[in-house]
Amino acid sequence: MKTVFFGTPDFSVPSLRALAETTEVKAVITGPDARRGRGKKLKPTPVKEAALELGLPVLQPYSIRDLEFLEHMASLELDLGVVVAYGRILGRRLLRTPRLRFVNVHASLLPALRGAAPIQRAIMEGHDRSGVCIMRMQLGLDKGPVYIRRETAIESQETAGTLHDKLASLGADALREFIAAAQKDEIPPAQIQEHDLATYAEKITSADEWIDWTRSTKAIDCQVRGLAPRPGACTLFREKRLRILKATVSTEEHSAPIGSLLMLNKEPFVICADGLLKLEEVQLQGKKRVAGRDFANGYRLTDGELFSSPEEK
Repeated sequence: MKTVFFGTPDFSVPSLRALAETTEVKAVITGPDARRGRGKKLKPTPVKEAALELGLPVLQPYSIRDLEFLEHMASLELDLGVVVAYGRILGRRLLRTPRLRFVNVHASLLPALRGAAPIQRAIMEGHDRSGVCIMRMQLGLDKGPVYIRRETAIESQETAGTLHDKLASLGADALREFIAAAQKDEIPPAQIQEHDLATYAEKITSADEWIDWTRSTKAIDCQVRGLAPRPGACTLFREKRLRILKATVSTEEHSAPIGSLLMLNKEPFVICADGLLKLEEVQLQGKKRVAGRDFANGYRLTDGELFSSPEEK
């Protein structure tokens, strides 16, 4: 079976490896090299790195609607296209190129959380389950019918990072299952999504990062876990951005002002609307990440110090 793969970030890599194990991958399409890290050096995407390791041909087109690119795709005589977090919308002509069209590995239980950030939003919105769907691609945002759906629990201490890894592996396994069925001409019937039940996972913005301490401890805990390990939920402390990378909910009640610091047994807590949030791991602007207790000791935190967001200054 001749296939083409479109993908860019780490999440895509297990699916690329699964496709390379089971089919003849004629081309890997990924995003441009980007400047990353402290030195801002030009680095390839994770998918490009994996593809080169596997000895697969890599293309990084400026435009996937370019006629020359489309003609090249047609010349490959493809059986199937696979897209996993590529980051661009595929046009009608490209979607129709492979004999079996394109499928997408999407990191949510469709029709819930269509869009750019389903992993983070699932945790931030307090969902107790997530999963992946192998979906037939069509025009429109994640609207295609679903061939395979695999679920997994979102654990109480799950972060976006741990859920990312679980779903990346689950997606690769589901893709192997789909490929095996396609090679036997036994593709399962696709289930039309209930579009009236669709919800959307908007891209994470800087506004999503700031903690509003007047919210419940559960809501803030979901925000912290949904943004960990990157970019991290944040607050202002002593005029600097403090990222909260790990926290624990406490239901103890205190009369101190919301958003203020409370030291209990040498551990830092912040007062929320209905309880306390223990700061387990933090990172002050320009510094390394440290345990909350070490942060409290190093900066000599005292009861009553305030945490806030830029709007509150």
